Amino acid sequence: MTRTACRQDVREIAAVLVALAGLRRGQAFAAEGAGSLVEAALAAAAGRGATGAAHVAVAGGADHVAAAAARLVPGGRLVAVATDREAARRAAEAAEAVLLQVVALPHGVAWRAQRGA
Repeated sequence: MTRTACRQDVREIAAVLVALAGLRRGQAFAAEGAGSLVEAALAAAAGRGATGAAHVAVAGGADHVAAAAARLVPGGRLVAVATDREAARRAAEAAEAVLLQVVALPHGVAWRAQRGA
């Protein structure tokens, strides 16, 4: 894979994660291992920087899901990437969240889940 293709994948994944987050102006968010591009896009959408407790938490990989989930307020949304739909389901369950949406990526999936209120 070329360097340009890798950058394109990163931008595409960032766009999908930010879209799945559905962040609204003023909402608190957290980003764990999601990269500076995702964090900057979330900050622009929210009109503020990352916070401790979050309405939306984005994890850049499976190893960051637990940390992101720990920052969610009740009813908050968790967004992350996984290798496949089954891995996304298991990660959402482990985070005590209900899997709502899975989107195919060039290499894996992005997913969104919500914690109970």
